[in-house]
Amino acid sequence: MSILGVPRGILGILGGDPWIPVRSLRNHWNVVVKNEYISCVFIFFASDKLGLETKISNDISSVPTSNAITLRLKDTKDDHSLSSSYKLSVNPEIPSISVEASDPSGAFYGIQSLLALLENEKVPTTEIEDYPRFPYRGMHLDVSRNFHGKHQIMKLLDIMAKYKMNKFHFHLTDDEGWRLEIPGLEELTEVGSKRGHDLTERTCILPMLGSGPHLSSSGTGFYTVEDYQEILRYAKQRHIEVIPEIDMPGHSHAAIMAMKARYYKYKKAGDIEKAKEFLLSSVDDSLHAQSVQMYSENSMDPGLDSTYRFVDKVVAEVQKIHEPVAPLRTFHFGGDEVPYETWEDSEACIALVKDKKVKGFSKLMEYFVKRVAKIVAKHDLVMGAWQDGVIHDEVFLEPVERKEFPNKEVHVYTWQNVWESGLSGCAYRLANNGYKVVMAQGTHLYFDHPYEPDPEERGLYWACRFCDTYQLC
Repeated sequence: MSILGVPRGILGILGGDPWIPVRSLRNHWNVVVKNEYISCVFIFFASDKLGLETKISNDISSVPTSNAITLRLKDTKDDHSLSSSYKLSVNPEIPSISVEASDPSGAFYGIQSLLALLENEKVPTTEIEDYPRFPYRGMHLDVSRNFHGKHQIMKLLDIMAKYKMNKFHFHLTDDEGWRLEIPGLEELTEVGSKRGHDLTERTCILPMLGSGPHLSSSGTGFYTVEDYQEILRYAKQRHIEVIPEIDMPGHSHAAIMAMKARYYKYKKAGDIEKAKEFLLSSVDDSLHAQSVQMYSENSMDPGLDSTYRFVDKVVAEVQKIHEPVAPLRTFHFGGDEVPYETWEDSEACIALVKDKKVKGFSKLMEYFVKRVAKIVAKHDLVMGAWQDGVIHDEVFLEPVERKEFPNKEVHVYTWQNVWESGLSGCAYRLANNGYKVVMAQGTHLYFDHPYEPDPEERGLYWACRFCDTYQLC
């Protein structure tokens, strides 16, 4: 069998000829469905691949039991039924194929297993009971450093569906580019989505990662609202939740420069109030500290009220974009790799400390995160963060107390686990503090590292010498 992923239980061979020739019997097979949603799923995902001209029927009694593919949901009164579980049976003696599922997602996964078993136009005799081991089975994609259009995203979603993955962590912004249209903040894509040659960064941000001086490379591009909603719709059909990440306060060079361009545009028009409305840094401060990626202007200023107006505006607009297609459940604010020392040059941050609204510069990150958490909670959303978004003390590694956040859930993604760094135990500290932890360790899950430890193999090496798919097993 060539099924992708290992099912929880393969109950064995049922007997008889071990293979059912599906396509050769295409004119004699019926698809019996007791749920309208499942019938749509089967027609959309399985009819063409199985080569069947399906006839959907909601009346089981009117359809012969032989040569039938039966799809049904278990009785909702069955309290022992596990979420997203299914039972797939292929019986050559009748012959028949059945998928019995706990819910629509389970039915979808059962159909995926059936398709995975298809080989040379036949399916093998088998009986499988399966359910997810983990509720979060995710994939992260960064489209800021190198932009990929919606069709490439859909290809990835197809592969995720085959592996029964259900969370798509969509890294939409970073220093190198802002990739999502936000109505009312057009400068984010007019300026922040482009990498090219403009030393002032008023029309585009500077090239990075070999993108060159022209606007025709992977350094330039963004998703319109319609593009993004099309991705959401595609993901929803495959039972995949899209988790957008808007990285802040660090990794925000594209957003900062876009809002500066907005400031100069409205200042020239004589509207100073509108010019300052969403500023993410002071236009007068000289910032000297650099991020690990060598950016000197990559951190939003936590001392400016306009920073939080920007955050609220973005969260609200992203939520509106999701609402008609797939309501937003989780907003990931990033929070990683912030060069805290850059705020020591900020007049607004100096004033916060001087007025004792913040105990010291070392507490500015916590101040920022708590204010962002309140904004996310106001919109009734789960908050996501990288581990350094809630662990700011790099000496004692104590996370912000979970009770400090009003959000119903806070999901923390642990990525820094290199043993020599002393950070390998952060996942346990976070879990013990009440956070829900997503394991995203660099040593095993960062596929931008070499696949083999060969000097000619391309990739980064900060977490490990190589990272291959065998490490996931």
